[in-house]
Amino acid sequence: MKHILIITLGLVSFLVSAQTPKERIKTLKTAYITKELNLTNEEAKEFWPIYEAYDQELEANRRKLGIMVLNESENIDQMNTEEAGQLITNYLKIEKSLYLAQENLIKSLDEIFTKPRIAKLLIAERSFNQRMLQRFRNRSGR
Repeated sequence: MKHILIITLGLVSFLVSAQTPKERIKTLKTAYITKELNLTNEEAKEFWPIYEAYDQELEANRRKLGIMVLNESENIDQMNTEEAGQLITNYLKIEKSLYLAQENLIKSLDEIFTKPRIAKLLIAERSFNQRMLQRFRNRSGR
């Protein structure tokens, strides 16, 4: 098992050096989650397609949210009550979509993992995101 982990980490290091920043983060996240969940090859074959679909859905919704906020941020002070209400409604719809995507992920994983393992995934995701944010802050001198 240690040999597989060493080979995986070596391969990840090699792949990371030849990627865009976004691809690099995705590769690091894949390795991190695989390590934290201690996935076997069989588990990984079941897990990653489910997780990738979830991740793509999150990315699409986050993109919508970002575009909406960017487009409306300049006009916010000129909005009337109805327009602001519509913005809030649209914002909440996207946030709800993010929640439902996570709920669907958990339901799908419930068929292949135990609840403690799913909880471990949620913690690993959060931990990874916090580490990446801290890394970014350290690089930007904050």
